[in-house]
Amino acid sequence: MNSSRSAGKSPHVSQEIKKPVRQTASPVTASSLNTPSGILQLQSIVGNRLALQYLQDASNHSIPGGPVVQRYFEVDSGNLAGYVQEQKNKQNLSNMQVKAESIEPFTTVGFEHEFAQTEEETLSGISHLELAHSTEKMPYTDLPFILETDAFDALELVSPPFLMRTMGSNSPIPDPRDVERVDTIIRNSLSGLISGNPTLEKLTGDFKSVGLSFALQDAEVQPKHLSHRSAGLYDKNSNKVKAQKLKQITVKKSTKGGGITTQVNFATDAETFVKMQNLDKQDENDSAVQNNTGEPKKTAIEQIFSELDKQLMQLISEHISDKTGNLSIFIPIMARTLSGQFAVPSIGYIKSKQEELFASKKKQQENIGSRKGPSRKPFIFSAAASSAVKDTNGVWIKDTLMNIGLGILQTADWKHVHNLVRDPGFRSKIDQLSLPSYERIKGFEGFDQEGNAHIQNNLRQAKVGIMEALEIIAHQIEHDILKEEPASFLGPEKSIPFMSHEPTFIGPRQDTYIAPAEKVQIPYWQQKGKRLHVVETRDDNIESLYKLAQTTPEYKVELETKIKELQELTALLEKPGYEGNQVLMMERLMLQNEIMNLMRIGK
Repeated sequence: MNSSRSAGKSPHVSQEIKKPVRQTASPVTASSLNTPSGILQLQSIVGNRLALQYLQDASNHSIPGGPVVQRYFEVDSGNLAGYVQEQKNKQNLSNMQVKAESIEPFTTVGFEHEFAQTEEETLSGISHLELAHSTEKMPYTDLPFILETDAFDALELVSPPFLMRTMGSNSPIPDPRDVERVDTIIRNSLSGLISGNPTLEKLTGDFKSVGLSFALQDAEVQPKHLSHRSAGLYDKNSNKVKAQKLKQITVKKSTKGGGITTQVNFATDAETFVKMQNLDKQDENDSAVQNNTGEPKKTAIEQIFSELDKQLMQLISEHISDKTGNLSIFIPIMARTLSGQFAVPSIGYIKSKQEELFASKKKQQENIGSRKGPSRKPFIFSAAASSAVKDTNGVWIKDTLMNIGLGILQTADWKHVHNLVRDPGFRSKIDQLSLPSYERIKGFEGFDQEGNAHIQNNLRQAKVGIMEALEIIAHQIEHDILKEEPASFLGPEKSIPFMSHEPTFIGPRQDTYIAPAEKVQIPYWQQKGKRLHVVETRDDNIESLYKLAQTTPEYKVELETKIKELQELTALLEKPGYEGNQVLMMERLMLQNEIMNLMRIGK
């Protein structure tokens, strides 16, 4: 999967998710609660938790008149067509109001859903080829929904960013309940649309039933779309895929991840990114203990990045005496960026190999036929490494190291970093980075010796890349940051081509960076002094957002409040005149379910 867009929903399975009606409330008395009119009256307000504080005993209470304030970006719709329209309306309004701060804090959230696989040879081994854009666009970014191919013949729906409420006014973390609800809406839609193994023509036509209009157009295959599985149908002399041919392709339910897999992209700050990394590390350690393995279960390539990240964290920590404040956020990001240099030779190999294969169909046919040929093995390894570099610690950040630093570091912090990268002792230890031997290496299965030789060659190149990166960091601190008018942003002005690498921007997989970084910023969070960056969940997705939300003060307050409300409601149901009241019993059940969901009990 790639950038930060996404979405989908079907008439076959969609049902409106009914929510309590929220409106101006008139007086409700304890004695009226067991009458039909009183119950109907209460039903119109039970969704408002504030009502519970007025129902503490059997005495008469009045619920104040006036409208109940509904959180602006709360998910109101129960199907995709409704949600797309809802977001269009709210995004139009928010564009007018955001600078006036008249709406609640929000962030952008995009989805990528792999939901199907193509069955014919036409698109076999062709990745990241955009097949259709929706006519519908989200006003905030003016971006459409996109249907595109992905690895292993997958078909993916990519959404433009939605605007979602955050966990309070100080945490740019999307409310995981809203994210989960929208994910469910999209999944239900896609499940219905893909039933019966439709053709792409039927599939794109059926999207209209869920509020999206797609029209298949002629597609053009480029070198970046080729993989080690490309069948040799397209090259520089013949790279067009006619729309009529695309329409005839049959698609089936995906065999990956139980049928549909989700990745979530959202804008947040560097502190949140580091929290997510730490939570993933803790999960891995817990899993290792529970499984009595002593080590987290990872592929050989994933272990490489984790090992280099660990060694670099240790080296940096040894040479920076002050690791307090925002340096404690920057250091792990710096270590991960430098460890990612191991992927840079693989990224370069992929790009050159794609261009080589695009020269002729014959070369592709020879490549796919060779299986374990001399070029196919490193091709598979390089593809895996260029993806796995994003998987380390379960989350990926789509911005440059220096842009991230500019959002959190002060002058004194930058001087610490500058001293580090100029320190001859630190630089000399880069050459001491080492990796053990591995087994079952992707692309080199059954050829461990050859695979480990390839790894060591990549490591040698990575060390050179790290030294060059240190020089670039030092130069940018000296010439762009520690001056009278320091730079505000240090990153690409426009998107970097697929599998391209500019040493100036240091990190790997620069084609994922959102450029320019200024367009990610949201005025509310800028006023809070928080610079935003788009991050992509690479593991556990929705669950990782719940774990993240659980670290916020807002989560703790909300959980405690709901528990108190549950206790009060339980006590109320024991009072004369309230025993067995069906509406209040249902409200108690709803509260119990919400508490269990917040705590992820049974998930």
